Amino acid sequence: MRKLGIPTVLDRIVQQAVAQVLTPVFEQVFSENSFGFRPNRSAQDAIKRVTELYDQGYHYGSKGLF
Repeated sequence: MRKLGIPTVLDRIVQQAVAQVLTPVFEQVFSENSFGFRPNRSAQDAIKRVTELYDQGYHYGSKGLF
Protein backbone atom coordinates (compact mmCIF):
# COMPACT_ATOMS: atom_id res chain seq x y z
CA MET A 1 0.00 0.00 0.00
CA ARG A 2 1.31 3.44 -0.94
CA LYS A 3 0.97 5.98 1.84
CA LEU A 4 1.57 9.02 -0.37
CA GLY A 5 -0.94 10.39 -2.84
CA ILE A 6 1.59 10.08 -5.66
CA PRO A 7 0.28 7.90 -8.50
CA THR A 8 2.28 4.88 -9.61
CA VAL A 9 3.93 4.91 -13.02
CA LEU A 10 1.18 2.66 -14.40
CA ASP A 11 -1.51 4.96 -12.97
CA ARG A 12 0.13 7.98 -14.64
CA ILE A 13 0.31 6.16 -17.99
CA VAL A 14 -3.37 5.26 -17.81
CA GLN A 15 -4.33 8.81 -16.71
CA GLN A 16 -2.38 10.33 -19.58
CA ALA A 17 -3.88 7.92 -22.14
CA VAL A 18 -7.40 8.71 -20.98
CA ALA A 19 -6.69 12.45 -20.99
CA GLN A 20 -5.32 12.32 -24.54
CA VAL A 21 -8.46 10.59 -25.77
CA LEU A 22 -11.04 12.61 -23.83
CA THR A 23 -9.54 16.11 -24.03
CA PRO A 24 -10.27 16.64 -27.76
CA VAL A 25 -13.82 15.33 -27.31
CA PHE A 26 -14.68 17.65 -24.41
CA GLU A 27 -12.84 20.68 -25.80
CA GLN A 28 -15.45 20.81 -28.58
CA VAL A 29 -18.34 21.31 -26.13
CA PHE A 30 -16.76 23.60 -23.52
CA SER A 31 -17.74 27.25 -23.49
CA GLU A 32 -15.36 29.70 -25.12
CA ASN A 33 -15.59 31.59 -21.82
CA SER A 34 -14.19 28.66 -19.82
CA PHE A 35 -10.53 29.02 -18.86
CA GLY A 36 -9.93 26.86 -15.78
CA PHE A 37 -7.59 23.89 -16.31
CA ARG A 38 -7.95 24.06 -20.09
CA PRO A 39 -5.11 23.44 -22.54
CA ASN A 40 -3.53 26.60 -23.97
CA ARG A 41 -5.56 28.88 -21.69
CA SER A 42 -4.40 30.88 -18.72
CA ALA A 43 -5.59 33.28 -16.05
CA GLN A 44 -4.24 36.09 -18.23
CA ASP A 45 -6.49 34.89 -21.08
CA ALA A 46 -9.49 34.99 -18.72
CA ILE A 47 -8.65 38.55 -17.62
CA LYS A 48 -8.31 39.61 -21.25
CA ARG A 49 -11.75 38.13 -22.05
CA VAL A 50 -13.38 39.85 -19.07
CA THR A 51 -11.84 43.16 -20.13
CA GLU A 52 -13.12 42.68 -23.69
CA LEU A 53 -16.66 41.97 -22.45
CA TYR A 54 -16.55 44.94 -20.08
CA ASP A 55 -15.44 47.21 -22.90
CA GLN A 56 -18.36 45.92 -24.99
CA GLY A 57 -20.76 47.16 -22.32
CA TYR A 58 -21.31 44.06 -20.21
CA HIS A 59 -21.29 45.20 -16.57
CA TYR A 60 -22.45 43.50 -13.40
CA GLY A 61 -23.64 45.56 -10.47
CA SER A 62 -25.97 45.31 -7.49
CA LYS A 63 -28.93 45.08 -9.89
CA GLY A 64 -27.44 42.25 -11.94
CA LEU A 65 -26.12 42.28 -15.47
CA PHE A 66 -26.66 45.59 -17.27
